[in-house]
This record gives sequence, C-alpha cells and structure tokens, in this order.
Amino acid sequence: MDKFTLFVLIFALVSNILPKSEAQTAPRCPVEGDAETCDLPDCRCSSTSIPGGLDRSETPQIVLFSFDSAVNVNNYPMYIDLLEGRKNPNGADISVTFFVSHEYNDYNLTHQLYRLGHEIGLNSITRSSSTDYWRSLNESMWTAEIVDQREQMALLANISSADIKGMRAPQLQIGGDTMYSALYNGMITWESSRPTWNMRQPGLWPYTNDYLSNQDCQIAPCPTGEYPGFWTVPMIDLIGSDFSPCPLVDQCNPRPTTAEATFLLLRSNFLDQYLGNRAPFGVFSTSAFLQGSLPEFEARREGYKLFLDFLATMTDVHVVSISKALEWIKAPVAWTEIDDFVPWQPEGPTKVNNVYEAPPCDVDACQLPSCRCSSQTPPGNLIGPNVPQMVFLTFDDAITVSNHPFYEEVLFNRINQNGAPTFFITHEYSNYSLVHDLWARGHDIALHSITHVSDTGYWANLNESMWRAEIVAQKQQLSTFASVPLAYIKGVRAPFLQVGGNPMYSALVGGGFEWDCSRPTQNQRIPGLWPYTNDYASTQDCQIPTCPDEAFPGFWTFPMIDLIGDDQFPCAMVDECTPVPMTQAATYNLLMRNFENQYNGNRAPFGVFTHAAWLVGPADRPEFAQRKAGYIQFLDEILAMPNVYIVGISQAMEWMKTPTGTADIDTFVPWLDDPNRVRACPFPRNCRYENSTWERFMSSCIPCPPEYPWVHNPQGTNLHYDD
Repeated sequence: MDKFTLFVLIFALVSNILPKSEAQTAPRCPVEGDAETCDLPDCRCSSTSIPGGLDRSETPQIVLFSFDSAVNVNNYPMYIDLLEGRKNPNGADISVTFFVSHEYNDYNLTHQLYRLGHEIGLNSITRSSSTDYWRSLNESMWTAEIVDQREQMALLANISSADIKGMRAPQLQIGGDTMYSALYNGMITWESSRPTWNMRQPGLWPYTNDYLSNQDCQIAPCPTGEYPGFWTVPMIDLIGSDFSPCPLVDQCNPRPTTAEATFLLLRSNFLDQYLGNRAPFGVFSTSAFLQGSLPEFEARREGYKLFLDFLATMTDVHVVSISKALEWIKAPVAWTEIDDFVPWQPEGPTKVNNVYEAPPCDVDACQLPSCRCSSQTPPGNLIGPNVPQMVFLTFDDAITVSNHPFYEEVLFNRINQNGAPTFFITHEYSNYSLVHDLWARGHDIALHSITHVSDTGYWANLNESMWRAEIVAQKQQLSTFASVPLAYIKGVRAPFLQVGGNPMYSALVGGGFEWDCSRPTQNQRIPGLWPYTNDYASTQDCQIPTCPDEAFPGFWTFPMIDLIGDDQFPCAMVDECTPVPMTQAATYNLLMRNFENQYNGNRAPFGVFTHAAWLVGPADRPEFAQRKAGYIQFLDEILAMPNVYIVGISQAMEWMKTPTGTADIDTFVPWLDDPNRVRACPFPRNCRYENSTWERFMSSCIPCPPEYPWVHNPQGTNLHYDD
C-alpha cells in the first residue's frame, strides 16, 4: 500500500468521528397538474417512461459497457483486443466507461484509453475492500476519495478534469446522502452505483435527484436528499442462469465458463430491455471477470466479442459511454436521426491502429497563424528577396563554466540586433546561473531532457508519462533554478534526435510546449521544408522512427534540413558531417555551401545544429581552434549579406505565424528588444551533492534544494522514507 493510500485510510478513521451531513428529504416528483415541473434537459423524474415521449420503435437502444478497477499492462491489451475497430451504426467508434481506481493504475495507459474516445470515471483512491468503510464514510472522506481523485486523475493521466464527470462506488456500497452531498458539492455530475430489481422490466431510465426517487434501495444507505441536476444511472439487474439477480456480470450465477454461455447470458438480458421500454442496458463488470489465462477467461472474452458482433448487426443499437448516454437523455431524438445528433457523432480524426491518424492537409482550412501544412512554399505569399533568410544557431546539452566563455566570445556582440541562438539544455552538469545569463541576454532557452540517457532505445520506447517526467517536469525545473519565466520555455529537442512518436508529441502538447526541433529531413532538402503545424498529416520523411502520425493541432515542427558533408553523406548535426573538417577553410566551406542551398533557393530556415564540444577543445588539438575560426568566418560573412537574420526558433515561430517581408522586418515586434528579460539571479548558490558512488555540483539562482534534482524528483524536494 502506498503512503498516500495509507494517509487516506488513517484520515478516514479520524474524520469519521465527525457528524455526517443531514440532508433534507427531497419532495416527491411533480405530476401533471402541479404548478412545479421537472423538465429535460435539467430535470427528470425517476421513471420507466421513455424520455421525450418517444415510442419504443423510435428509441435507440443504448448499451453501456463499463469496467471497474485499475488500468494496467495486464488488462489494457484485453481492452484493445475487445473494443478496437468496432463501430456504431452512425460510423462513430463505440465508447465505454472505465471506473478507475488509483492503486496499481497505469496513468499513461489510462490516458491512451481516453485518447481512443473512451470515458474515464472514478472508482476511488483507496478502493478499500471493506464495505463497512464505504457505508460509514463521512462527507469529507467521500470528497477525499472521489472528488480529490478527479484532480489526481487529471494531473497524472493528463485528462481535462471537465471530462471526468462520473463515478461508481467501490463494491457498489454507496454512502447515502453523505456520498451524494460530496459528489454534488464537488461538481461530479452523475453516479452509477445503485442496482435495481423492482424496476427491471420495464427498465428504470436514468434520472436526476431534484426529487425523491422511487428506485428500490438494494444496498443501503440510499440518498433521500435533494440534489438538483445530479444524475443517477441505475444498474438494472441482470438475471443469471439460476434466476438470481446480478448488477455486475461477475456476480451472475453460475459463472459462465464457455463463450456460448457468456453470449447467451448477455443476449437474453439485453432482449429484456430491447423488446421492452429500451432503458439503457448495462454490461457492467470488473476486469477480473475477463482477465486471466485459464480457458474460462478466454471463453468469456470470446463471449463478449460474440455479443458485440450481435449488437453490430442492429441499426438501432448504440454502444456509448455513460456521459454520452446522458447527453441523449437530455435531448432525445429518434434513432433514425442519430446521424445528426452531435454528441454521438465521430470525434476528430480517424483512428487507425489505435491512434488518431492525422488526415491529409486541407489547404483551405489550414491557415496561419494557427495552422500550416507541411510545405516547401514560403508562407505569406512572400517571394524572392522579400523572404528573410532565417538562420538557426543551436547548441545542445548543459551550460557550464567550460563552454560559456566560448558562447561569450563567439555569440555575444556578434549576432544581428536582437538575434538569438537557441540552447537545448540538459539538466545534469548545467550551471543554472549561466543559463539565466543566456536568457537575460535574449537567447532562446529550450529543453533537452533531465537525464539525457545515452541509450537511444530508452528514448524510442519511452511512454507518455516518462516523456512528461523527462521534459515537462524539466520545464518547471529549469524555470525554478535558472529563474527563467515559464512562458519563455517553448521548445524541445529529443536527445540524439530520437523522437518518441505520438507519446512524445502528446506529452509535449499536454505540457504546454509549442514546438519541436528533432526531426531531420533529407527528401525535402532542396527546396527546403518550411516549419509546419501538426494539425494534419506531414509530408516530411521519417529518418529516425518512430515519428508522430496523430493530429496535434497548433503544435509546430521545425525540420532539421540535412547538410551534406564533403563525402556527400547527409548530416542533421554539423558535428555528424564526414569527414570531420580539421581546418578553418574546410569548416567555412562546409557551412557556406549548405547555407547557399537555402539562401539561393526557397529560403527555408537554415540550421547550424551542433554541440559546443565540436568547437571547444584542448589547446594541444589545433583542429578545435580551426573549426572555431571557420565558424566565426561563416557568421561574419552571412551577417554581411542582405536579408539574413540569426534568430531563435521561438522567434522564428512567431514570424511563421505572421510572415513579414524584409522591407518591414525592422518593425516586426517579436524580433525587437524584449524589455521583460530582467536579470533576477543576483546571488547564485553553488550546490554540492554526493553519495557513495557519485558527486554532483549545481549552480542555482535560488537556495539549494535538499536533494540533487533528478527525474521523478525534479525540484529536489522529495523526502524518502523506508517502505
């Protein structure tokens, strides 16, 4: 049991001595002739009548699948195998509801289910197995278990809290008015924990709790208070082969052990509703009912598939999440009109192989400043000399006392007015007071990971939660220790250019980043590929898989247009070009030859992407001084040319959004002096950390944290206790 769970349990024992909420008994629901009314979409009395006055033949049969408990590597493949590729009659993918508990949950996989269009509901933080615990829980502890779990889920699974709307009580042990009051005050909009046997045929439709419910109370205590607009989604009991009721399929007796028995159990209960008043039919279970290697588990999974195949043959049956079902109940339409019912229409791009595949670019719909198709055409209808030739000078890895003097010598007072090289910062060995100095001088600060693990396989296989730990967490880390405002940290380069496909891009977008510069291109080198957004499918070649193929609207990719070395082989980073230039002339010629390809072409941004280590070396190795001299010669020459501008990638992104010709570039605001870059690191602290195997130093603009900052402890403030 983790420490947070233990804390919640201890707090529960203490806080339960407090008195519980006393709710006023709700009045009966108004009937025809009463002055007061209960009308959709905000109010519905508990009833077996079909919403909207529809006839049974007009009513779509809603089927609700749900799965309780944690999502993890054991059950996630089963969910994908069961649900992938299945469609409703209107062409939308089916959607189900997962009631997720915290302990043992994999939040990256939870996010993937959410991205696939499924609903994430709440099933508590602790999921205590004691029904007495849930029965006696007071309102503050229901808030801690459920309402606080919503914020936990939103943070850890990167899901908007507005999309987390409902819950199910663990073991279906509801807590009466104390539970309902906590949910209602916590802005949860519905719950689905209450079985019904007395209103099984005809079935009880979902209802709001504005008035007293006539639903039977199978598992006490049931609420009697008034909670306007808060929905109860009844769990209409199934009937097992022994004719006993079972709200969860797992509880039906005898448990089916063959595919046929599972299918027949589901079909016979489904037909009770389909041939009746078409109240939503629920297939509610835990993952444990289907998850296992014994033959009966595989048979049950096959039975579920047979039932889904059966439903797919019916044009008036839709498998939707609980929240989508409630949208229909609020505004009921006949099943023949479902194609026009917006809440059930297909969402976003088409899903292929479990991801939202970005569609081909629509040049009419994709317009600046928020969208640009991948293209070799300059933006803004600019042509010829009116297109400024942007040059990116970038340097990867830590800023240290060893390389900062080089930057001062070569870059300070040499760049065009307000020009800004881009620094991709790694955490380890970085001197944050020097990072602050670069930012204060107007340079572009971007991220390159906390650990910079040298194994490319690590980055290629990183899941989304770990990309967040490596990059998103680094954003706050660098902002804290280098005193750089978060708003200035906009971009990323993947270590070793090993992009991580959709998980990486999803983490970056969710973390508030605006651009990435990690993807080389060889096929679109001459003419060069201009930066583009990821609203639509990219035409860029994928030199280092895995490349993203989902849609990430408004997120920019800045291609790394390959250089060509003297041996005619491509090189995304200058330090990768072969043969390695050993003289000033060879370095200058390498850079100038490749620069002219863009300058005399379509003027796509030209990048000199490198590491300081290519230019800084020991005095007894003359090639380093030669390369530095060639690099400086190249800078001096291009800055003497008309219409050439050395800019940071973030500055270039602003220009891409609002393309401005060279005639007006002197008044282009994003390239002017920024008065907000005010120095705020007057007293750097030198921090030292060690253990039995390593020693680390860090210069910080704030007091030294108690521990060396690292992945999963980016601020260095975690306190570790023995388990």
